[in-house]
Amino acid sequence: MLQIIAVVRVLGQSSVLLDRLIDPVTVPKLFEVFVDAIKWADVTIEIYILQILRLFFASNGGKPHLLKNQQMLSYASISLAKENINIGNEAASLLIEVLQEPRNSSLLHCFL
Repeated sequence: MLQIIAVVRVLGQSSVLLDRLIDPVTVPKLFEVFVDAIKWADVTIEIYILQILRLFFASNGGKPHLLKNQQMLSYASISLAKENINIGNEAASLLIEVLQEPRNSSLLHCFL
């Protein structure tokens, strides 16, 4: 799983590759991998997962997937309380972006 998470993080840094990665089948499967990984993840993996979620949210194609997935948003919220400052910072960055999404945005309005 570590390799999958690391590869997705690298692919996500390219907007072209990220757009090709985001589809209704792949993203939910990735979220399942993330949920499994969270159970045993070390700090680096948790940071990678949060960075991937942030990349998804930055993409118009990935934004609805993240907003629909309560488990991933809950994970980001729980990560704020972690003792590791790096995890907390990544989680805070993601949640700030989610909360800064304009309320009149059709995506955010549907899910809040």
